[in-house]
Amino acid sequence: NQVWIADPTKNFELKKGPSLQEGRYFFSCAVFQDPDSLFNKIVVAGGYNQSRVDTNSVEILDPFPDPTISNKWEYGKY
Repeated sequence: NQVWIADPTKNFELKKGPSLQEGRYFFSCAVFQDPDSLFNKIVVAGGYNQSRVDTNSVEILDPFPDPTISNKWEYGKY
């Protein structure tokens, strides 16, 4: 469930991110622009969980959240 975020605008500098709610491997991830806020968010989907069982859950992270909101992964709709 450990997360490392690479920033391509800073020579792929790595920064430790908040832990996923569900540890997984062989997952897919991407960055998308939230149509409501127009800010970029990170999405992680699918893969295998720690018990080696397929998971179809989705988690979303706002890497630059409002300072009044905690920076954590939230389950998304799939």
